[in-house]
Amino acid sequence: MVLLASMLTVSQISFSQPTVKELDKSNGEQIKGKLTRIKLGKGLDRVVIFFYKSDKRLYSVQKNEKLDSYSSPETYQFAFINDTLLRAYYFKLDSRLKKHVIAIKYLTGEITIALSVKGDLPFPANSILIEKSIAYRKFAQEIINSTN
Repeated sequence: MVLLASMLTVSQISFSQPTVKELDKSNGEQIKGKLTRIKLGKGLDRVVIFFYKSDKRLYSVQKNEKLDSYSSPETYQFAFINDTLLRAYYFKLDSRLKKHVIAIKYLTGEITIALSVKGDLPFPANSILIEKSIAYRKFAQEIINSTN
């Protein structure tokens, strides 16, 4: 009976999904004091890039996008935790509809392993987030490489 109870506890632990809050805390502890920041532009044109001081490896990039003059801007931030884990943050405010969305997803490949959503607007699919993260990563790495 004790063996069964211990196996159940171990199996529950191994299948439990981490939360965004837990992953953010763990990640924050690992990067504390190790990053440098680059800020470009102002307002809606602002780009913020964080990279490791030691080897100039990209950690995260945040950028606003506006599809056209009529749409509300969208903010994307991608943190590249390691080769297989991506943290995607998405924010959009629609002042005309008085609605918003704030979504944080941890992805490994196309699979969501943790999700936090507040608001009532839809947010992009994983494939769109991954596609944007690749483009943002390339853009940010070029800026990092151009710094002394």
